[in-house]
Amino acid sequence: MFASLLLIALPVEGPRPLLTGLASLTETKGTFLGIGILLFPGILAFLMTSSEFALLQRTSVVTLSICGIFKEVVTISAAGIAFHDPLNPINVSGLLVTIGSIAAYNYIKISKMRNDAREVHHLPAADEDGAHEPMLAANGAVEGEGQARGRHHRRSTSGLVNGTIRPSLSIPQEALRDGHVVESPARASPVKRPEDLE
Repeated sequence: MFASLLLIALPVEGPRPLLTGLASLTETKGTFLGIGILLFPGILAFLMTSSEFALLQRTSVVTLSICGIFKEVVTISAAGIAFHDPLNPINVSGLLVTIGSIAAYNYIKISKMRNDAREVHHLPAADEDGAHEPMLAANGAVEGEGQARGRHHRRSTSGLVNGTIRPSLSIPQEALRDGHVVESPARASPVKRPEDLE
């Protein structure tokens, strides 16, 4: 960024005014502070661009746009507070509508993410052909399809051992003593799935 700005400034400003400005900056502020004043905005711009790329890797373009709008709201609010820029009622109402819209967007997005996470973690595991394993009740009986679809299951910790989780992940009864798991060297840890390794 510094090199591109320097290439633009050299033909527009000329080399002599640039060197004169740099010399006057180093005389008034000192060498290290003068160089720091020149480099600090470029470092901030680089960090902002890097954070935008990181944000785009994890979220969507809409979220990046919302963050840009929030940055403008903070800039306008800071100008009103720090520099006492006058804000008329239309400006204030616009800021309030914008802040409310950003809050509503974030609430809807977080609610959707929580619901998606609940659906993923509360659905039974699928077989290779895509069919789901039947849910088992606490007494070991298979629940009917209408029962399993129509309501959410409240599971207790004692029900987990009695068959409400997949049999491949359940604790064998011989590993239990008085309701507590007994650690033994014969028990191997479960095999990691390829998607869990990432």
